[in-house]
Amino acid sequence: MKKILIYFFLLLLGTLTIFITILSTKGIETKRFNKIISEKIIKTNKNIDVEIKKILIKFDIKTFEIFLSTSKPKLSFNQSNLPINEIRTYVEFNSIFKNRIEIKNIYIDMNYLSYKELRKILVSTKPSNLKSIILNNIIEGDVKAKFEINFDKDLIVNNYQVDGHVKNLHANIKNNINIKNTDFIFSLGKNRGFLQSVNGKLNDLKFSQGKIDFNVKNDIRIDAKINNSIDLTKVNLSKYFSEIPSTISLNNFNIKGEMKNKVVLTLDKTLKILNYDLKIEGKLKESFISFKSPIKNFNFIF
Repeated sequence: MKKILIYFFLLLLGTLTIFITILSTKGIETKRFNKIISEKIIKTNKNIDVEIKKILIKFDIKTFEIFLSTSKPKLSFNQSNLPINEIRTYVEFNSIFKNRIEIKNIYIDMNYLSYKELRKILVSTKPSNLKSIILNNIIEGDVKAKFEINFDKDLIVNNYQVDGHVKNLHANIKNNINIKNTDFIFSLGKNRGFLQSVNGKLNDLKFSQGKIDFNVKNDIRIDAKINNSIDLTKVNLSKYFSEIPSTISLNNFNIKGEMKNKVVLTLDKTLKILNYDLKIEGKLKESFISFKSPIKNFNFIF
């Protein structure tokens, strides 16, 4: 009797191990949830259209959760096709055996989307400062992202997280401020986020190794650290300074060096600057300034 129980236990353990291995690797194909998941996704936004052909029931070993996975689904927003690699829908285990599944989280893995397609999507979304900046200042670029969306029992979004990468960004902030060839990694949450590995060019100034943190509570706080190389001449000075004091009569100059910049900004909801702090450290090399005439009553602190 004891041996039978041991054999039965080993058989049960072996079967369970095989079952979990299959679920955590290949998964088990089902068509039972195709329509249900499509309807749940469309319910979050009426402008979304989705077509799911194949769903796999899988097991996440890291979180010990059951999820439904579909690869390369046809997903569009305002008739703009989104390059989706995978959608994962994490559900309550018991609901798999019922007609009504309970969704906890949805993960969406999206490949690079061009700014042209992103713009079509944003046009119909709710007004916001971020939307205004993207539509009015961005010229081109590509964005890749992974979305994590958490729902309550009524399928209302209660939290989200977006992580991704932006490359080949080109933007005009004002007529004389041009950002180009810029790449960065980003992470955005409900009330906070950051950009890191920020590299690119601001007009002719190269910047690198940048990191920008922001926190949104009553006000918006931005902490930024970024390195840049500087190569200023009389020819390109006007790109960075629209007005030069009339007391300074420059003959010729060249300023080269490496700078480390730290900026802390506090903004209100309209993006009006309430407070700021700027610190610049650096090393100048191969630099000179010559004036047409001596400067009187001029103080310079560095």
